[in-house]
Amino acid sequence: MGLFALANLGLFFAVHRRPAVDTERMPRLVQYAFGLFVLILLAVSGSLILRSANIMPWPIKPETSVMFGWIFLGDAFYFIYALLRPYWSFARAQLWSFLAYDLVLIVPFLLHLPRVNPELFPNLIIYLIVLVYSGSLAVFFLFLYKPTQVWSAIHPSAPDPIARAK
Repeated sequence: MGLFALANLGLFFAVHRRPAVDTERMPRLVQYAFGLFVLILLAVSGSLILRSANIMPWPIKPETSVMFGWIFLGDAFYFIYALLRPYWSFARAQLWSFLAYDLVLIVPFLLHLPRVNPELFPNLIIYLIVLVYSGSLAVFFLFLYKPTQVWSAIHPSAPDPIARAK
C-alpha cells in the first residue's frame, strides 16, 4: 500500500500543473458537499488510524481499522484535489464514484439494520444518511441538473468535436 501511495503521489506531481481542458466551474452545492465530505473523512480516518472503537457500523479488528483509516484518508485527498481545482471535470469522477459506491453498499447496509449491535446502530444510520445524500447528489448533478447532465450533447465549455474535425 505504501508503494501504491508513493506511485499516486508521483502521478499527482506529474500532472497537477496541467491546465484543465474543461473550465466550467463546479456547482457551489457540490463544492460545499465535497468540503463536508473532506471534514467527515478526515475525522473518521483519524479515528480509525488511531484504532478508536465503534467507528464503523460493525465490530472490526485494530489492523482492519487502520487499513480503513488509510483508505478514508486517501478518499479525503481525492475530494481536496477537486476543491483545489473547482472545475466540473474534476467533480464528475467523484460523483460517478459515489454512485457506484452507493449502489454497491446501500442494500447490504439496509439488510444489516436488523442485525446491527445496538451500540453501533447510530453509526449505521449515519453511514446510511451519507450514502443516501452522496447518491442523491450524484444522481442530481449527473442526470437531472441540465448544465451538468451526462447526456448533454456538448458541454458549454467543451470544444465542439465537429468543428474541430473540419
